[in-house]
Amino acid sequence: MKLNILKLSLLARPRTHEGAPAIVLSPEAALRRSVLACMLWEDEFYESGQTIAARIRELVPRVEPATVAELAVEARTAMKLRHAPLFLVREMARYSTHRGLVAETLVRVIQRADELTEFVAIYWADGRVPLSAQVKKGLAAAFTNFGEYALAKYDRAGAVRLRDVLFLSHARPRDAAQAELWKRLVNEELATPNTWEIASSSGGDKRLHWERLLVEGRLGALALLRNLRNMHKAGVSEEYVAAALETMRIDRVLPFRFLAAARHAPQWEPTLERAMFRSLEGEKAVMEPGSPDTPSCSSTSPEAWSCRSPAAPPCCAPTPRTVSRSCSARSQRRSASTPSPMQPCESRPGVDSLCATRWSRASATEELAWELRSTRCRNGMTASSSSPMSSRTTASPRRAVPAT
Repeated sequence: MKLNILKLSLLARPRTHEGAPAIVLSPEAALRRSVLACMLWEDEFYESGQTIAARIRELVPRVEPATVAELAVEARTAMKLRHAPLFLVREMARYSTHRGLVAETLVRVIQRADELTEFVAIYWADGRVPLSAQVKKGLAAAFTNFGEYALAKYDRAGAVRLRDVLFLSHARPRDAAQAELWKRLVNEELATPNTWEIASSSGGDKRLHWERLLVEGRLGALALLRNLRNMHKAGVSEEYVAAALETMRIDRVLPFRFLAAARHAPQWEPTLERAMFRSLEGEKAVMEPGSPDTPSCSSTSPEAWSCRSPAAPPCCAPTPRTVSRSCSARSQRRSASTPSPMQPCESRPGVDSLCATRWSRASATEELAWELRSTRCRNGMTASSSSPMSSRTTASPRRAVPAT
């Protein structure tokens, strides 16, 4: 006689947040997904930041040391993340199997002077403990990479100061000049850095301060993008601002930064758009070239958006491809109500990028461009015919794209 016995193994299968069957990822894939798809300790829709950090901490010892080290470097250099790679290195320092790669990884991950103090703060998050030898070696090597301007700019009051890191790591100066510099750091005698924060708080004519900083090239890309509205209010010459936007370094600027700047300073939208496309030059497409599902055009140049002109590029022609069931259903739902934001004309070249397992910066930028067009239309702004971002006159609200 057979009895109906409940098989508990069926209940133990992994499930998504909404109860659907989930795919079991390898520790390496799970760690990569957790690190590169989050801002450390910031809550997401389904998970809290603390939960994500706990999962990263649990996965590090289960992944090969070289793989964890490479992931930390990739997160800092390619994905432009700051705290997640520092957290990875800190977790590597806990295990003897991973500790041998801490010093060289730390030198490659620390690229700003304030990251020296941030790493020590992360290291002491669970209580003050002595720094390991590999951590001291890595901090000492990284300390020698920064000059007086960087040290003065990021020597901020806090639980950990730069001089504390200097004492803890026992760093050795490269020459007598650096030894004298570190002595002034310890005595708090560094020269005041010529930053926009210092200039704006010193009083006087703000227009002259902004124009001086623009002419001398003292504004970084993020500082320039965040202060466009302040410069406009101060009456800064548009020639200075346009020249700075055309020549600023954009290798570390993510596409959503340009969107935020254009929302607050729409008069600079065409220039900001050109800078955004420059930041995407050389980016790899999500789909592998030569595969059956590869879109016919993966260009991120402004010309790829000019699909309404008679001489439309070939990327706007419909191309046969196979998409997943969920993507097909999503496309049908969209087509029943409003044109797709990824569809500049009759076809939708970016559908494969949306349905891919990860986001590329190029596909995210298309979503950002659509969001900008939607914002302008909802605010009743006049669309510019010369800007691909403003080529549409009607739009439906779109969700914000997660930062890459």
